[in-house]
Amino acid sequence: MSRALPVLLPFGLATVLGCGAGAKGTEPDAGAGASPQPGVGVAQVVADLNARRANAVIGGQGRLAGVSVVPWLVNVAGGHQSLVVLEYGSTAALEADAAKVSSDGFKIGLSFVDWVATPHYYRNTRVIVIYVGCDPGMTWLLSEIVGPRFAGGTAPPIVADPCGV
Repeated sequence: MSRALPVLLPFGLATVLGCGAGAKGTEPDAGAGASPQPGVGVAQVVADLNARRANAVIGGQGRLAGVSVVPWLVNVAGGHQSLVVLEYGSTAALEADAAKVSSDGFKIGLSFVDWVATPHYYRNTRVIVIYVGCDPGMTWLLSEIVGPRFAGGTAPPIVADPCGV
């Protein structure tokens, strides 16, 4: 059994990562580390955000326990907002990871995620986008670009939520 440790990701997003490489279900898709392809996945999310003047740039890749792909980190509004974009090669893989997310968004599979604010999860057939924050403009924009929120949006009662949700 792997031990969980808190780790701070770039752009102020905190998560819990499982230690012990090679644990079943923790290895990312073989395409991990590849550059984003124009017109699909994370590149399309960034293009759609920029078409709406959100000033989005891909900031690199990070780690997120409980998912089968390597997340892309996207810096929005000159660094004032951040997104985690999970890009999938198939709808089946996306749906399998989406099914692991708890309704409040603080658990993915067996991993508890220590987000710094309320998480909001959005998906379409190619990506899951996670926004951690309380900006209603950002939540509206993501629901327009990606699709309706499918998890998150509320904080568990034991978490002091800076959004006041």
